[in-house]
Amino acid sequence: MIDEKKITHIKTCTTPELTKQEWNSYVSSFNKVFKTKKNINYFNKKYSASSNGYSFHAFLLDENQNIIGACSLIPSYYKRNETPLKIALAVDLFILPEYRNDSLIFLKLYLNLKKIISNDDIVAVVAVPNVNSYDYWKKVIKFHDVGNLTYWALPIRIHNVIAKLPPVLNYISLLYSKTSLILNSLFSVFYNSKEKRSNCEVVADNPFLKARFYGDYVSVIDGNITCYYCVVDEDGVKTAYLIYAKENGTTSYRAILKGVKTILKREKVDLVLYIGTFKIFQFLLIRVPDQFIPKRLPLICDILKKEDKEKYQDLLDISNWDFGLMNYDVR
Repeated sequence: MIDEKKITHIKTCTTPELTKQEWNSYVSSFNKVFKTKKNINYFNKKYSASSNGYSFHAFLLDENQNIIGACSLIPSYYKRNETPLKIALAVDLFILPEYRNDSLIFLKLYLNLKKIISNDDIVAVVAVPNVNSYDYWKKVIKFHDVGNLTYWALPIRIHNVIAKLPPVLNYISLLYSKTSLILNSLFSVFYNSKEKRSNCEVVADNPFLKARFYGDYVSVIDGNITCYYCVVDEDGVKTAYLIYAKENGTTSYRAILKGVKTILKREKVDLVLYIGTFKIFQFLLIRVPDQFIPKRLPLICDILKKEDKEKYQDLLDISNWDFGLMNYDVR
């Protein structure tokens, strides 16, 4: 059982209702668990970038009213067969190690969240759990599998990515990436494939994009093409994540080329990655085999109302989704 002298109760609220003390304790606990250096401004922007202008939270508090555990839901508008609906993304599930005595505490946090969103028009909750929490989400909280997000890559300096390979391969992979860009650019003059529209995709209008891409994200705008990317040091591998590459609102061959070209022109990186469903015929990015991906990224889903489960059964099939790092950066 939980030590009641340390944990008093679970509090549910929306983002604007957090007090200064709660914000400070939340950020402190989050940074301890995930070994990051986030600040209040980061979380305020993150949780305000939603269809409601705020997110929903369930917090675990200690006897001093400090937040020592949490789970949050960020609602967004999606289009399902061109019909609007609201889906929430479950994020930032954590608890400080010294309070992990109750194996059902995460379930309790989520059930409390379901209560406070019951008056909203959210039809489903999705999540992309890490390897440590996946089984819990599936077996205890009872989410359903949708499918795995795929990795697509352009290796620039392959030895820097896979250290056991000989260093000379850096020169070969660099030559390959430059040659591939040239050939793909020539080919794109005559051919510009576009991604097949999915049954379910987030409404990526201008307010969404403005709220979503802040901080370290870099924008690339050229006529009808808009791209966003960010560069991250992943354990010594300088990685550029191409998050968004669209032409007139649709992912296209030329938009992907523009994004990758700009990254290689501006940044000295070892690897370019795109993560997500990727329903487009192109020759630039190579699908990474499952045995070589750094971590599995499963998309899971909970359809909230029993009477809706059959109606929204298509949400449990990854082929019906357009979902990736644009929806939420789960790196």
